[in-house]
Amino acid sequence: MSLTQYLSYALIAVGVITVYMAVVGMFSKDKNQMRAQRVGDTYGESDSGAASAALSAICEQILIMIGVDLRRHDEISKQLAKAGLPSHQSLVFFLFFKRIVQPILLVIGGWILIKSFLIEHKAISDNLLAVLIGFVLTVVGAMGSKLFLDNRNEKRKALLIKTFPEALDLMLICVESGLGIDAALGRVCKEIKLSHPLIAEEFERTRFEMNVMNDRVQALHNLADRTGTRAIRAFVSALVQAEKFGTSLVDTMRTIAEEQRTERMLLSEARAARLPALITIPLIFFIMPALFMVILGPVFIKISAQGGIFGGN
Repeated sequence: MSLTQYLSYALIAVGVITVYMAVVGMFSKDKNQMRAQRVGDTYGESDSGAASAALSAICEQILIMIGVDLRRHDEISKQLAKAGLPSHQSLVFFLFFKRIVQPILLVIGGWILIKSFLIEHKAISDNLLAVLIGFVLTVVGAMGSKLFLDNRNEKRKALLIKTFPEALDLMLICVESGLGIDAALGRVCKEIKLSHPLIAEEFERTRFEMNVMNDRVQALHNLADRTGTRAIRAFVSALVQAEKFGTSLVDTMRTIAEEQRTERMLLSEARAARLPALITIPLIFFIMPALFMVILGPVFIKISAQGGIFGGN
């Protein structure tokens, strides 16, 4: 076989391999892209909702028309991330509601109240439904976005504080068994995905950011910024020290886990100590009147049957 034939076969082989790799690259799914899609679906960033994406685009165009620059609202983006809404669509909808919907609701609610009290001069009992609707619209128009964000943030933070100690105990077991940070996060996410989905979602997002970002420390700081809890900040500080200096995580994580268990027990004791004060109001307004009726009712009935206190004289 001549040299020309060898070169021909070699070129044919290279061409076949090139075509094969191109076809595989076209139809295969990138693992990082699949993980990004999964993380995006978890946080409500998937493109499955075409209507939601179209509505977000329309709202964004309206905001741009009235002079709202989405790039200058980093603080609101951080607050939305703490509330579990880190997507761009969440920022668009939040700003649209705050800048456009809220003023409209405030004007409508104020007009209903003004019409009820100043124009028609009706009493509250005569137009109770309109007064309630006007009051609700006024409150939502004045503080709706802030109330929604604060309420969602507090609920999410309370749930993270409640579920983090179990995740930390599992993380400690994984680290003691010799797993690295990435592997430990992945194992913890797999184990607590059904029982504690919120903390599993945060760990999964952190693990994804650590793999795709150049700065792994920044990914850990993003976890602390999104959660905003003291325990997770301490946990992140321990992980950052391990990343920078190669220190052992076991002792630090064990200390943090013990502190979390103690803090949760103290929080439960504090809630139990508040029960007598919380029971006082229903005790006074609901239980005590019924108790007085049961005790003093027969006495008043007997006195009334005898003609009064003085016996009818």
